Amino acid sequence: MFQIMALKKIDWEESKPVPAGRKPFLSDYVEQHPDCKGYNYEIVLVKETASRAGYLLECKEFVVHVFKSSPLAEVLLETIEDLYSNKHCALFVVLDETEQDGIYLAFDLEVKRTWVRTKKYPGGYRYEHAKTGAKRAKPPLAL
Repeated sequence: MFQIMALKKIDWEESKPVPAGRKPFLSDYVEQHPDCKGYNYEIVLVKETASRAGYLLECKEFVVHVFKSSPLAEVLLETIEDLYSNKHCALFVVLDETEQDGIYLAFDLEVKRTWVRTKKYPGGYRYEHAKTGAKRAKPPLAL
């Protein structure tokens, strides 16, 4: 005995707004803002993904995923470590369709940033800007 089922397609809008507190991925951001190509966006956080398959670059506007197998990943790791250790400046994502990944990285020595590196469990580092004007947990010691 056969049972006939009536399947109904679940419609969803592709232009749904991103839930509060979540940033769109770069591809979604470009769809919503097609004139953004060629602009640069400052990266405020670099961290390894939870699956450890790549890295997330977080800007104020969007998030970029870079796979570990991408040639950009090696450049990213070398650059962020150099910015943390030596240069202390801002890192940018520049949208460029001519590049293999659609983006390239650039830094600006005139825009000073203090990068903070913290250990992320189970592996990898997390780099982010030190928050300006943040309150210290303890008052400074009087000498």
